[in-house]
Amino acid sequence: MFSTPILFLVFNRLNTTKQVFEQIRHIKPTRLYIAADGPREIVPEDFAKCESIKQFLNSAIDWNCEIKTLYRDENLGCGIAVSQAISWFFQHEEMGIILEDDCLPESSFFRFCEDLLTKYRYNEEVMHISGTCHFQENLLKSNDSFYFSNYMLCWGWASWRRAWNKNDTFLSNTREIKQGLKNSKISTKEKKYWLLELLHFQKIVLSKNLHTWDTQWSLAILSNFGKCIVPYVNLVKNIGIGHDATNTFAFEVDLQNYLNEMSMPLKHPHNMDINSTNDDYIYRHLYKKWKRKTFFEKLYDQIIYYFLKLKILF
Repeated sequence: MFSTPILFLVFNRLNTTKQVFEQIRHIKPTRLYIAADGPREIVPEDFAKCESIKQFLNSAIDWNCEIKTLYRDENLGCGIAVSQAISWFFQHEEMGIILEDDCLPESSFFRFCEDLLTKYRYNEEVMHISGTCHFQENLLKSNDSFYFSNYMLCWGWASWRRAWNKNDTFLSNTREIKQGLKNSKISTKEKKYWLLELLHFQKIVLSKNLHTWDTQWSLAILSNFGKCIVPYVNLVKNIGIGHDATNTFAFEVDLQNYLNEMSMPLKHPHNMDINSTNDDYIYRHLYKKWKRKTFFEKLYDQIIYYFLKLKILF
């Protein structure tokens, strides 16, 4: 039996849900939280699909387990539904693991998270434990099991209530986030990128079309000078890439999306310094690369950033 609580986020994909659930069933957690967004009214087939997910999960938990469910009747979208589910989870638990229905973990992922959740339980600096290592073959090698990063990766992750309490899903404290970003130790080019992301997502919040939660979580970590743990091997594979994904589409197949096993016991780094070399690679190949912009879009960003520096915006 596995004592660390798990939050399982599901929606309408029975095939991927079954695969991820089998890995959860294998370790038999003693406390399992299941959150499901409701069907979309404009997609009639969602009603049957969402119901099939609930029926499967209700019948598939065949071990002694405390179960809590948050099943939505209406569709909130992946921005609000996920962030509210995580908040609900941490209302009940001090720390735990979060898995979405398309994030297939290698079995050692669970032990990796559990050990590090315990070790850094009271360390306010550490806010996020990633299960994914994008571009693992291109990163600076080490004999350690993991490194510290400014960047969270959310295809399977773990955290603490104390950290998630700093998240601001609706960007209600924009000025504080902006000041935190400006005072952070990331490079000037990264500050520019994230300040523009902050402005972009502020407009999305105002338009009430909030379609994601992970950018806000990244902003919370960066603006609070948080540190993220990233394994040197990839412990979670995304099996939901394709036409029926909500936010993960075909362009992400460039990521190294295969599973490795984490050797135990873990080898801890000698200090908690940010691995700036790996972070720079992640920034250039994960964030900046996917923001392909035209000349005029780049010019617009330059003008907006100039106003940000002059404190005209926000």
